[in-house]
Amino acid sequence: MRILILYSSTDGQTKIISQKIKEHLSTKKEVELFSLNEPFNLNLESFSLIIIGASIRYGKHKKEVYDFIKTNKSILERKKSAFFSVNVVARKIEKNTAETNPYINKFLKISKWKPNKISVFAGKVDYPN
Repeated sequence: MRILILYSSTDGQTKIISQKIKEHLSTKKEVELFSLNEPFNLNLESFSLIIIGASIRYGKHKKEVYDFIKTNKSILERKKSAFFSVNVVARKIEKNTAETNPYINKFLKISKWKPNKISVFAGKVDYPN
């Protein structure tokens, strides 16, 4: 099984989480990791599972996340897929699940994509930077 992890990170937290997921999965599977912020050329059909992680900045996921999903929606719908959002409000107990997180709900409406698995992780705001 080949797994692809794609991420869009603003301050590096989504990248760190994506790298940890890769480390965990790489013990048993072949896993590739790429940033949606940088150009890449991959045959998405060659992956069994596609995971996308995206951070929130000023209440929104970045445009390149939506662009990638729109461009590749038919492939994503045929494959096993997962999505996770990294946002600060997920630190609140009442907003720390995919069902209760407002950014996940907004993402699903805008993207019109239904991943097989959805999760949310609390992000970090690096105020000094």
